[in-house]
Parts: sequence; structure tokens; C-alpha cells
Amino acid sequence: MLAGPDGDASRELRARASRADLAGRVDFAGHVSDERLLELYRGASCVVFPSQFEGFGLPVLEAMARGVPVACSNRPPLTEVAGDAALLFDPTSPRAIAGALAALLGDDALRARLRTAGPERAARFTWAATAQATLRSYRRTMGSSLSLPHQCGKERLDPP
Repeated sequence: MLAGPDGDASRELRARASRADLAGRVDFAGHVSDERLLELYRGASCVVFPSQFEGFGLPVLEAMARGVPVACSNRPPLTEVAGDAALLFDPTSPRAIAGALAALLGDDALRARLRTAGPERAARFTWAATAQATLRSYRRTMGSSLSLPHQCGKERLDPP
């Protein structure tokens, strides 16, 4: 199954699937609702994310948080998100992508390790940690004089 918005890339993938006589074996789901996405994660054997350019890697994080084994591109920021809780591959190499998928589907011990490692890794990514890191970055850029607005004064972002 391929989920994601319809566009040039999905049209190209549909054409390739048709040329390879795979059109009936690939489900092009298009954009899916949040509810449907949760169903897909629950039923997934694995998630393969061959993105070449990524802003953060939320699909990788979402899958790992749900204990779904992941293989993803060896490109930043996916490498930082995945850590050692996912298989990494070169997204420009069909052979590397196929190898990662084969490893995920063929190795029970690997899948079990990633099912455990994924949620542990994903737990490190919280909104509180994001806010703290953002504030530290702003302070480094603007100097230590940066303070929180008055309305935020009751909530502490720095660790105690």
C-alpha cells in the first residue's frame, strides 16, 4: 500500500506499477484521514519510507511510536529521528530499498527488536523537549537575555 497525496510522484508510481504489471497488487490509497492512518499502522507488517528530502520525518516517528518496524532513508533528519530503532537505506537505490523490505519481512528477530526499540526511541520526541530545544536555540542566537513572555511565566521550560 502506498499512502500519500495524489500528485506527480504518485502518478509516476502508478505508471511504473502498470508497466511492471503490478497495478492490481499495489493499493494507492491517496490521502488518508487520521483515523484511517491509525488503522493502517495497526495492520502494517512494516513501514518503508524512502523519502529523499524530509523536513522532520513525522511518519517514521508515528510508525515507531506504534511499534511498527520501520525502514527509512539514510538522509537527515530521518537518521536523527530513527537512530538505531529503524533500518536505514539509500533512497536512490531500488536494490537497497528492496533489501531493507526483505529484511523486515524475513527476519522475525529484527522485527521484534524494532517493535521494542521504536516506541522507546519515539518517546524521546515530546512537545516539551521540542519547546526546550527551541528556546535553547533562540537563547544561543539572541543571547541569554531572552525570557519567556509573561503569559508563559507559570510554565517552566528549562529542566529543574
